[in-house]
Amino acid sequence: MEESSRTDPGGIQKYSVKESKGQTALIMSREKANRLFSLGLILYALAYILLGNNSLNSTVCRAFQLAGLLLIIFPGAWMLKIKSINNYLKVILILWFIWQLFIISRGITELGTQSWYINFLNPMDGVLNYFVPVLIFWPQEINDLKKIFHTTVAMGIGFLILCLIFYEKVLDFENRDTIEYYVLLLSFPSGFMLLTLNYHSRRRKFFTIAIILITFILATYKARRNLMLSYANIMLAGYLLHYLYFNNQKIKHRIRMVAAGVLIFMTGLLIFNQTKDKFFNYTIERISQDTRSDVEESFFEDMSRMDMVIGKGLNGSYFYPMIDEGTEEWTDYRSGIETGYLNILLKGGGINLILILLMILPAIGKGLFQSKNGLAKAAAIQLMLWLLDLYPTAGITFSLRYFLIWICVGICYSPYFLNLSDKEIYEAIQAPDPHISL
Repeated sequence: MEESSRTDPGGIQKYSVKESKGQTALIMSREKANRLFSLGLILYALAYILLGNNSLNSTVCRAFQLAGLLLIIFPGAWMLKIKSINNYLKVILILWFIWQLFIISRGITELGTQSWYINFLNPMDGVLNYFVPVLIFWPQEINDLKKIFHTTVAMGIGFLILCLIFYEKVLDFENRDTIEYYVLLLSFPSGFMLLTLNYHSRRRKFFTIAIILITFILATYKARRNLMLSYANIMLAGYLLHYLYFNNQKIKHRIRMVAAGVLIFMTGLLIFNQTKDKFFNYTIERISQDTRSDVEESFFEDMSRMDMVIGKGLNGSYFYPMIDEGTEEWTDYRSGIETGYLNILLKGGGINLILILLMILPAIGKGLFQSKNGLAKAAAIQLMLWLLDLYPTAGITFSLRYFLIWICVGICYSPYFLNLSDKEIYEAIQAPDPHISL
């Protein structure tokens, strides 16, 4: 057994260790677990989308989705490591975990009457969504994030392929869900790559920007206001982070770039005004429509004061007579609402929302003001964008997008990530990976 200084592939010297076969095997096992975890994310998302498209036999899709779920859970659980965290976060996490069990226990009696698929394989409103915050303990080193970036690229490619194969559904104005699911499950993670653009290769920069722009154009064409707002915020945040933090040029250069951005915006606005009657009639009509006030009024009318405090549990619902789009049958109650904050209140009440904010708000502060690198600042901005997105979107799904939120929380609380330099992060991410290209 020989003592040496361990350095990761990106050149970040971590600590002095005594090399052994056992430690080498552990490193390789984590590498393998990372890949299985990434494969599970891709398989789970694609199987759910193909099931929604009615492209494959439902039994086959659910089998692949279940396989993906197992690949997420077991390697993911193996990679979790309870880091030495401050007492504040430790107390909040314990309270949060107890409260999640309380929420689930209030709906556990109905699990036998509902489809197992709805409860365990539905990424939009499944029971597993309540345990995603344990990913605070997941990111241990830059190599873990590299695998997430690889997965994000793979999902972006999948997004483009599905848009080409099912272009009729994607462009169909009457089909609102297709593009929504494609974006939530495949395209959204590219937003974090946009925020960390300076650490990536030129090819990945081009690819990431292309995915963001294509998604924004499709969202605009389909008049998906929530997606338009989310992606506009992502692009603005990425632009500001790049030129106010990463770009260390003189102030004159920054002023020129901001001026160029304003010019591009004004040009786009002029083109929009000239062509809106021809190309954007549907989008303008949708933007001016108020489709939520009625639903939100029904929500608040049905929620008692106690419901607002503790929620209605896992299968909580509120009175809102409507035709279920999935079954095309009349129903008196809805089990979810498009507004993320209200959905949190519906299931877990104000207590659940407060516990989430008590974990995320300090993380934002640490990432923005106590870090030495752009990665932690990008993670903090990602959390801020998610808090903004909780009004126009549901925000909580069993997907890489929601996984990234709690991975970003872990980054912002981690002294290791907070104290890395930008050069160290760049070298680690750019270090060649012999097993994965692109």
